[in-house]
Amino acid sequence: MASSPLSSVVSLDVCPPAGPYSPAIKAGGLVWVSGQLPIDSNGVVVTESICAMTAQSICNIKAILEAAGSELGKVTRVGVSFAIDSPSGERKRETWKRHRELTTMWYLSKKVFLSDMKYFAEMNAEYEK
Repeated sequence: MASSPLSSVVSLDVCPPAGPYSPAIKAGGLVWVSGQLPIDSNGVVVTESICAMTAQSICNIKAILEAAGSELGKVTRVGVSFAIDSPSGERKRETWKRHRELTTMWYLSKKVFLSDMKYFAEMNAEYEK
């Protein structure tokens, strides 16, 4: 079985990563999105509330998925990290209540950011080539 090529995904609507990694990778009809912190396209960290932070992370993920030829409606898996003393997952779930993808949540031991989100999604057929 031949392996599918890996293709890096970049969105001009998202602040470039601070480290040597890709915002997302396309492979085998899937998009693997790197963890997205609540940082807007100008590099400003969103800090108003956990809901505002979640909304910004999802905005970043949406832009990256669209650049990859996918969309939030095709998300199949979500991983979320929370700071130990952040608000409960209930408020976070309220922000994404329309989606029913697989979800894993775990806690971060250091409070630098309150959360970090990772998404996996199917690609639209016309982008799979």
